[in-house]
Amino acid sequence: MSTIYTARKKATQEMLQGISPIVHLNKTLQSSDFTTMARTDDKGHLTALFFCHTRSVELLSSYHYILFLDCTYKTNRYKMPLLHIAGVTGANKSFSLAFCFLREETQDYYEWALRNLLNIFTSNNIPLPEVVITNREQALINSLSQIFPNAYHMLCIWHIEKNLVTNGAKYIKNRTFEYEMIHEWNKVIRLSSQSDFQTSFSKFSSQFGSSFQKYMESQWLPVAEKYADAWTKSITHFGNRTTSRMESGHAFIKSHLLGPNHSFPSVIKMITNALEAQAHEISAHYHQQKINSLRNIAKIFKNCHGRITHYALRKAQNNLSAISSLDKTATCNGFHKKRTGIPCKHRLAELVDLGKLVDPDEFHPHWHIKTNLTNLLHPLSHLKPDATAEEKIENIKESLLQMNPAQPSQEGTSRTWKTQGCNQQGQNHHLRTPTTTGKPKSTASTTNHPKSTTRDPSAFEYVEKKRKRDAMLASKIKSKKEREEKLKKKDEEDQKKKQKEEDLNKEKESAPPTRTRPVRKAAARSNPPPEPPKKKIRAVAIASRLQIQREAWEDSSYMTALPGILQDYIDKTLNVESDGHCGFRAAAHCLGRGQNEFLSIREEVYQHIVDNRRFYEVNLFFEDIDAMLRRLKFPDVKKRCDIQHWMCMPSMGDPMANAFKCPVFFFSKTNSQSFFPALCPPNNNPPIFIAFSSSHFVAVQLKNPLLFPAPNLQIDWEVAAVPQALAWKEKYAKCFDLTDTLKASAPKDKYKHY
Repeated sequence: MSTIYTARKKATQEMLQGISPIVHLNKTLQSSDFTTMARTDDKGHLTALFFCHTRSVELLSSYHYILFLDCTYKTNRYKMPLLHIAGVTGANKSFSLAFCFLREETQDYYEWALRNLLNIFTSNNIPLPEVVITNREQALINSLSQIFPNAYHMLCIWHIEKNLVTNGAKYIKNRTFEYEMIHEWNKVIRLSSQSDFQTSFSKFSSQFGSSFQKYMESQWLPVAEKYADAWTKSITHFGNRTTSRMESGHAFIKSHLLGPNHSFPSVIKMITNALEAQAHEISAHYHQQKINSLRNIAKIFKNCHGRITHYALRKAQNNLSAISSLDKTATCNGFHKKRTGIPCKHRLAELVDLGKLVDPDEFHPHWHIKTNLTNLLHPLSHLKPDATAEEKIENIKESLLQMNPAQPSQEGTSRTWKTQGCNQQGQNHHLRTPTTTGKPKSTASTTNHPKSTTRDPSAFEYVEKKRKRDAMLASKIKSKKEREEKLKKKDEEDQKKKQKEEDLNKEKESAPPTRTRPVRKAAARSNPPPEPPKKKIRAVAIASRLQIQREAWEDSSYMTALPGILQDYIDKTLNVESDGHCGFRAAAHCLGRGQNEFLSIREEVYQHIVDNRRFYEVNLFFEDIDAMLRRLKFPDVKKRCDIQHWMCMPSMGDPMANAFKCPVFFFSKTNSQSFFPALCPPNNNPPIFIAFSSSHFVAVQLKNPLLFPAPNLQIDWEVAAVPQALAWKEKYAKCFDLTDTLKASAPKDKYKHY
């Protein structure tokens, strides 16, 4: 592996051809279809990078009315957040407009990014956006008010709801009240009158306690005009009130990144591929809509075919269908047309009464099918790769002359790195990349570098996960109590039945004897029949005479058959005889008894289940107790063990853990699981580490038996465990934390079924 990493390092140096990475990045961007701006610190380190593809600018020229802004993470090796700026087409399809890597998520960096975005609008003579939707990132909100003061800023109502879920867990302890709170909140924000909203908001906040009321009045009442229908009903947002489409946008971009540890040139190249695919899909979609007409659309929309998007026509058709329930006396307030840009049912009813067709101009320009999507716009800052330094300087002058007065000072700092990159290649303008040769030696440090682009869970997701787990635990406890009551009732019935039988027997014994006819005895035979000849019986070989001479032996071939997330923590795998008893042999080895004691393992687990039958009946660790006992009982040790008597996992994990009072960790690529004793507190008994692959069990020896990625622990154990036994989970808490950490950074195929 070291050779591979060194070769990659050498190839990178050859690609740079003696220039610094920042200059190479500059050349890469100049030879691409991106408009780019960069920001560096005093030492020449790149601190921000803004880039926008020409195909995205072309889409923006047609669909500039509304923008969505959100940050995503785990996209590059420098751990810089990526500000993702997106728009939406008339077909209600999202498109990525621009990106910006930021060293910090502060107002200063956000303003720098938004000024570059403003330059995209002004330099291409594109009207500024009318609506911008974000989550409640205060630094970003402050920056928007400075750079785009005339754009109406809206807050994502989905993020607000999840924020209420997160904080509701702090202020509202009753789960029923929490669901009621979310239900009532959705009613409040949809009120169309500002006075009704104020009244309902106060009533809503006060009914869940003073702490919740204080939180709502301080956090969400001052910004009500950014999310409540009472204010946003007259804003042309085309039905967009959330940034949830950004999540799918992040996922689309990350699907092309193939990991979070790429350099900026690699990331930009992959994003280019994503944007090209996106533009091609949108262009093909519009071409199809121009030549194909929608079916089941009323004739009143005849003039709109090929000129209005199918999405908007379907919405208008729904409005037309609602005419039948229209109150003729009600007057139209015009809010629907203003908000969606689509003719409302009142307007359509009027056109129907007049016998007129719907003109395409009845729809907002956003919904019109554009004819210029195949024409590429060329931003002014996009240069030819072979341009001379003088040509580049002239181009920069032209760009500065076309900017508004607030931009040139900001542009000067960002342009400096480009001119220096062309003429002063020896200067220290670089990215902070690793300088070691080969793979880093410290494995501990690599755990901090994510290997997956999957985002970290949000705060509300942790809350919801805990709630689901608590609900499942409560359901398990309830089911356990019901089973206990059922078994108790059955015992009482059996006891009554037994008592009744005993009473009947006593009555029969105390009753006087009845007269019966004497039975005549048969005469004894004088000559009894001869007994059959006795066969000579040979001694049957028992377990002690069938013992294998050798103990478990090391066999590395099973290492690759174990889950990938565990392999770095395994010392060795130990093989045992494959005679059908291999699972019990592996367990016997882990307990320090040697693989030949497999029969005693069977017998002890068997006797434990018999002695604690009621415990297993109540807690349902396996479906059929008698079937499990038959599997454990193996009377004829001379015969080879058939499949009906093999160890079955995970069903046998819990009784083994309870019988030997030690944890059992089972590893398999299809279903790994942890088992703790439910009837005793933690002790120092050796754990059982066994693995299964290709119909064979082996023993596993770990490098550190107290620090390894522990598989999932079933929630049934917590329900069944006595209070003292719950401390087992605390003893291995670091192992479960390690599993969560590795899962967050490893590819899914490495921990699938783990």
